[in-house]
Amino acid sequence: MAPASAWATLRTWLRPAAATCRPLPELPSTSLPMPLHIPTVMLIAALSSAATAIGLWVIARAIRDDESLRIWARGASAVAMSYLLFILKGVLPDALTVVVANVLMVGGHAQVWRGSLRFAGLPPRTAWELAAAGVALVGSVWLTYLLPDQPMRIVLISGVAAVFLLLNAVTLLRLRDAALQALLRALGIGFAIYGTLIALRAVLAPFTSVGQGMYGVSHELLALAFTFTVVVHIFIAIGLVLLVA
Repeated sequence: MAPASAWATLRTWLRPAAATCRPLPELPSTSLPMPLHIPTVMLIAALSSAATAIGLWVIARAIRDDESLRIWARGASAVAMSYLLFILKGVLPDALTVVVANVLMVGGHAQVWRGSLRFAGLPPRTAWELAAAGVALVGSVWLTYLLPDQPMRIVLISGVAAVFLLLNAVTLLRLRDAALQALLRALGIGFAIYGTLIALRAVLAPFTSVGQGMYGVSHELLALAFTFTVVVHIFIAIGLVLLVA
């Protein structure tokens, strides 16, 4: 089977045609009174990520003997850059706002996990990081230029990012330190929630329509997922700093 026809078959399986796909149910009376403006939420996410990165870099300069802080700061910086590039879609070329942004998003979350492994005294998983970056790069190019499919691109990138977030959660929850146990548990739960929200976006993307540029979605669950992601960002940033303070 040719690659194009194989992909078409997979896409049909994952994203049923509108005529046969049952729409996602409407939320009950707790529905938002007005749709969230997703680009604005993305801007807030970018600013919160940037603030996280700056805070971690400042603390890393003060605590020079903790390499995990510098790794966390690199990861947070990459995630912040990815959000900023997402916002500039339509202004800058897709090579930057899609391909590079997606690689930075996946690589950033992988680096944050690397920092947690370092903090736990565990060896890095460099092969995993390189494989994920390769998947993000090849998948973004393929689904942007060769067989353009934005929902499936969201599935791919969000799915890979969610894996690293959940791995980070497992790493922190498994770590045993009597003095830091409560904080480690809270951070682990925070990363688990973050990863679950990103995974939710990956699961629902094929079944929702896209609006407001590349960021809007037709279902309020996804809009709320974006909003809670920003809240979890801030919580995790404070927690990581307290972990080494």
